[in-house]
Amino acid sequence: MASTNQRNGEFCFDFRWQGKRHREYTQIPDTPANRDRAEAVLKQITLSIKRGDFVLADYFPDSPRATATPTSPTTVPQPSPSETVSNHGTNSPDFKTFAETWFQEMRPQWRRSYASNLRVTVDAHLIPRFGHQRLDDISKSEILALRTELTEPTESGLRASQPLESTTSCD
Repeated sequence: MASTNQRNGEFCFDFRWQGKRHREYTQIPDTPANRDRAEAVLKQITLSIKRGDFVLADYFPDSPRATATPTSPTTVPQPSPSETVSNHGTNSPDFKTFAETWFQEMRPQWRRSYASNLRVTVDAHLIPRFGHQRLDDISKSEILALRTELTEPTESGLRASQPLESTTSCD
């Protein structure tokens, strides 16, 4: 967790980036107004780190580490079209098989109520729609279409993703 500290009457920013702890000292005096400014800068730093576009020299140009670290954000190299391999013809599982395996592997990490709600969603919406399709045949546009369908109100005013209340009749 990132924080601002006061050392010898001046601010120190303490944060983790690229797996390392960084402490950057400033010559800004500790006053209430500067404390608010430091907190705002810390929020920007934290957000920038989360987005993956943090550059140390942008915030601390006089830091000795500013020249030792890359000047541009870390980017993941993208393969060229000639390097991409088509997944068609591979032994990709169908959605239903994958969903069942995934659900069983993840279930211990979830609360019982979350697992129950997720089970309803998978069984009621995902498996009927994608169950027999291979994973690599499901497109992003199909997923977005299902999401849109589930969030649009129906004639009854309910969304498709809202289960109907169970009713029992008393004879």
